[in-house]
This record gives sequence, structure tokens and C-alpha cells, in this order.
Amino acid sequence: MPTSQGYSPAPSSTGPVGRLPTTLDAPHEHRCPQCGTVNGEQLRFCRKCGLVLVELTRAAGGSATGNPAVSWWRRWFPYSRDAAGRAAWRAYRRTLPIRFRVRRALLGLLVIALLGGGLAVVGHNPLAWARDRWYDARNTLVQVTGVQAFGTPRGSEIQNFPASAAVDTVADTAWGTAWTAITPAPSGCLGPAAVPAAGSTGSLQLVLDAPVTVRAVSIAAGLGATDPLRTHEWRPKTLQLAFSDGRCQRVTLKDVPALQQLPLSPVRTSEIRISVVDTFPASADQTVNVVAISEVLLLSRP
Repeated sequence: MPTSQGYSPAPSSTGPVGRLPTTLDAPHEHRCPQCGTVNGEQLRFCRKCGLVLVELTRAAGGSATGNPAVSWWRRWFPYSRDAAGRAAWRAYRRTLPIRFRVRRALLGLLVIALLGGGLAVVGHNPLAWARDRWYDARNTLVQVTGVQAFGTPRGSEIQNFPASAAVDTVADTAWGTAWTAITPAPSGCLGPAAVPAAGSTGSLQLVLDAPVTVRAVSIAAGLGATDPLRTHEWRPKTLQLAFSDGRCQRVTLKDVPALQQLPLSPVRTSEIRISVVDTFPASADQTVNVVAISEVLLLSRP
């Protein structure tokens, strides 16, 4: 039947006359397929069990579909999903209203402020704490400077083996004290401030400019590699380090002339007494009854 200008017939009820949209509007509410709870259209997760109700896949070329297989941890860590899931997550973030983005940013800043305030209350500098954790991860250590060395008890140093030689960073000089096969090991933990008994085995006293948290020590045990007397003298095997807070730690060395870095339980100290506990045996041929340490380096954080 002819039609007048501006008039068009209604679509036939028997079938479509044009292309239908590929997606339908989401219902005003939908039921969770896992627990049956009715949720509003705006909810992406079930308000009771947390199941993902709608997973956006716009970036992957699809439509919004239910995806009950997404684990809870994938909701918190979206980059653990596959490529389509990550693209959907980014597409969802772009659709968030500005007020939600601002709210999330403010919440993140609030959490950071609370953490910083908590550390400040307990006496920790947040920036220093973060720096120390960075150094812990990289195991960054530097040499402690301004260290002076003395031999104790007074007069225990051997001629040509002064205590200062242990901290002069010169490989062919050394501190030394008398040692024989029957020399007794030090008993107990004799702190740096204690006065050794007369006749005690000599020890090396280190004095720092200011208290430092020492985390490791590098030691060159015995005389230098080129010294012909190295094997004829006793070489330190076990050393005891006594700190100004009353604690002691022992370290075990290898029989090599090179510097050996040995970890310590971190300890804040202003003085350290180093005592020889055990030694590697001296050569039976022309034995020299001296035990020596060529170098001692204290290591701390920058």
C-alpha cells in the first residue's frame, strides 16, 4: 500500500526488519548464581559471598558477561589475570566516575600517612626505615671510619706488631700478641670496658668516634701472603668480639691471608674487644709463638 510522505510502517511482528543490538541492557538487579543473593545492577561483586557478577570484556571485543570462575585473589591483583582479563580491568577503571578515583587516591594517601605516623610514634623515622629496608634488600655496607686500635692489657703487644697496624689498611703490617700451643682461650665475655687480669692473653681494642650499628666485619687473619713467617706463626681461627652493650659474638675464619667478610647480628656499639679463641697450628719447623691479625674493617649501613 502506498504511503504518504513522512510515514513509515511499523516493524512486522513476525521478524526483525533491521539489525538488533548485540547487547541488552543489564537488568536492574541480578541474582548471584552461587548463593542466590539478589544484587543491584551497579554491583560487580556479590554483596554476600563476593563472587564476580560482571566481568567487563569490552577491550577484548566482547560484551559484559558473568564470570564466576575468577578467584578472589585475582580481584585484588588484576594483573594476575590473562590478557583479556587485564584489558577488561583497565576498561572498567576507565569507566569509574571521578569521585571514585579521588576517593581511592585519598584512601591510599591516608594509609601512607597512618603508617608514617605509626612509625614516628614508636620512634622510627619513616624515611630512614624505608632507606634501611632498601639497603637490606641490596645488602649495602660501607666501612666504618675513624676507628682507633689499642692493645690490651698494656704491654701485651709484640715489638713491630702494634695495634694500630690492624686498622691502617696496609696489607703487610699486623697486630700481634704472644700465643703458644698451651695458651688458654679467654673465659666468658670480657667487655671492652673491663680490665683484663694480669697475664691474660692479649686482645685488640677498637674505639669508634661515635656509636655505630655494626653489621659485619672483614678480617685478614695472620701475616700477609708474601710474609715468609706466615706459616711459622699461629693464625687466628676463631675470634670473639665483645661489644660495649655487654654482648659477645664469635666468628670463624679460614686459613687464608685475604680479607674475609663475616656477618654479625647487628649491634650498636662504641667499642669492640677482639680476642683470639682458637688458632690454626704453626709450622713445627722454626715455630714463632705469635698470633697476628693484619687488618680489621668494621662494616655498617651508609
